Amino acid sequence: MRLLLALLAAGLAAAPAGAVADVVRERLPNGFTVLVRENPVAPVVAVSLLVRTGTRWERPENAGISNFLHAVMVKGTRKRSGAQLAEAIAALGGKLSATGEVDYSEIRASALARFWRELLRLTAELALEPGLAADEVGPEREWLLGRIQKRRDNAPARAFDELYAALYRPHPYALPVLGARDSLARIDHAALVAAYRAAYQPQRMILAVSGQVPA
Repeated sequence: MRLLLALLAAGLAAAPAGAVADVVRERLPNGFTVLVRENPVAPVVAVSLLVRTGTRWERPENAGISNFLHAVMVKGTRKRSGAQLAEAIAALGGKLSATGEVDYSEIRASALARFWRELLRLTAELALEPGLAADEVGPEREWLLGRIQKRRDNAPARAFDELYAALYRPHPYALPVLGARDSLARIDHAALVAAYRAAYQPQRMILAVSGQVPA
């Protein structure tokens, strides 16, 4: 984490004060990529950690596992419960979320600019030290099943999903991001832990930082 902060500081120092900087890109020896863009317009900073995992890497039998994983991840880290994590990010005047998408998964966070170091630490904590508590899997599965049912009950959303499936089958793009009832039923705690370990590798991650950060 110290290396990451030093890299960000070095990249930001290259931008002229009061100007919107070009994107500074650095790739670490382990394959981890960092993108930094200073923007002095508003006193905020936004962080996006993109991970190369999502629906396009899934199969019918584990459809929805990327989104399921990130729903469980935001429930806490090894150091903080979900409530404590929410309190910590709120104290920075910010917000934090994690989702699985089609081509990538993302941990997204924002805060007041003066707290950019703390924001990066919380983002790193969630990415590198997620709790992945076994007792969170069941409740999150039920919550996701509820979302799936609501989407099926929504005629436009259901029509879109069915059109997407027809257009892209047999490519993984045909699979629903939320998964299906039978695939979610097969995804247990061990499967989520395995998915996390496979996805959260340095060469599969890009960290993007933008906002009013000290140069």
